Amino acid sequence: MARSTISSLSLSAVLLSGIFWPALAQGAGDSIAAQDKVQLRILEWLPSKSEYKEWTAVSGEYRVSPAGTLSIPFVGQVAVADRPRNEVSDLIARSLQQRLSLLSQPDVSVEVVSRAPIYILGGVEAPGRFEYTPGLKAIEAIALAGGFYRGGGGAIRLERDAINAERDAESAADTLARLEMRLARLEAELAGRNEVEVSLSGPDESRRRTYLVEEQALFEVRRQARLSQLESARSRQNLASDQLKALDQKAANLDRQISLAKAQLADIEHLVKNRLAVASRAYDLERTTADLEGKRLDIEVGRLTANLAINESQRDQVDLVTKFRTDVGTELQATRAAISKAAIELARAKELMNEVLVIAPQTLARRAGNIEVSVQIFLTRAGPDGVTTREIGKNEVLRAGDTIQVQMNTEEEGGRARDTASIQ
Repeated sequence: MARSTISSLSLSAVLLSGIFWPALAQGAGDSIAAQDKVQLRILEWLPSKSEYKEWTAVSGEYRVSPAGTLSIPFVGQVAVADRPRNEVSDLIARSLQQRLSLLSQPDVSVEVVSRAPIYILGGVEAPGRFEYTPGLKAIEAIALAGGFYRGGGGAIRLERDAINAERDAESAADTLARLEMRLARLEAELAGRNEVEVSLSGPDESRRRTYLVEEQALFEVRRQARLSQLESARSRQNLASDQLKALDQKAANLDRQISLAKAQLADIEHLVKNRLAVASRAYDLERTTADLEGKRLDIEVGRLTANLAINESQRDQVDLVTKFRTDVGTELQATRAAISKAAIELARAKELMNEVLVIAPQTLARRAGNIEVSVQIFLTRAGPDGVTTREIGKNEVLRAGDTIQVQMNTEEEGGRARDTASIQ
């Protein structure tokens, strides 16, 4: 039996080279295998009615037996294993014509509903039952089972862990840089500065500079929005103040008019009392005085409304500043907490990187020594002559229902057996 022997230095490359995805071979899926499930559909042409009639008593799904036969009503056992579908269709059609003495053969279609699974055992990462794909090769089946067994801590796993650790560290560093620039922006907002001031020196200068540009843009947008809101409140306050001044002037003018009207009314009442003026003149002056006092009352209501508008605009300005500082303070607390968490994550990721890239490879190398690994693949298949087992190469094309056994033998230099991962 042929063996392929590889050194421990090239074990990682050999294991990686065995990981492929199964390819579909066109045309190789026509043959029917034991334990396949097939769909039969049988139609008969009726010339008198010019239509097809389906044989529902025969049509349906059938499971190919382990011996490779189908049990069909009116026909009996039909050997179908390793035969193409069109050959099986012709065989069933001829059998039905002979058994039922038909003038012509019925139309028989055979479709494979599901394939028998394959089983992969021994020196693989995840042994078990797997779906069969026509044209599947032995090395592709091993890839379905996770590839050759890596011993729980081999070179491939180290490579994968190194990639994951590096990505985790990169992500943590990116998050930390972003949060630090956000913190600088929030501190600038709380201090009332016109721009974000922060030192960019360090290993992440390029990344921090990128995030600083983003935070500076956000800082400016928020600053302009805040100034616009405050300016709007001040404008309302100024407008109400101008209205109040105008009302005060009108009130002073009306006060003079009311004073004059009352003086004239007193004079007229004196003349009326002495019968030197008519009473209607006094009535007119009284009505004029009442109208002026009503307008004076309207001005007082207007002054009250203007004062309320001034107080409201002042309160809005205070609320805007208070809410902004409260929100920024809350964001600052959350950002500082997030920075602490990101720093911990970055430190953990760096420790994992050190373990994966330095400590673990050194440990693996000390444990491995000068080891030789030999891989054997065995195929167990049921056929007309019974079940057989033989050693195969990695490019052997499998059939549905096959069982693959992978055996990996490790030996130290000098030929002494060290470990074996195989099917017992």
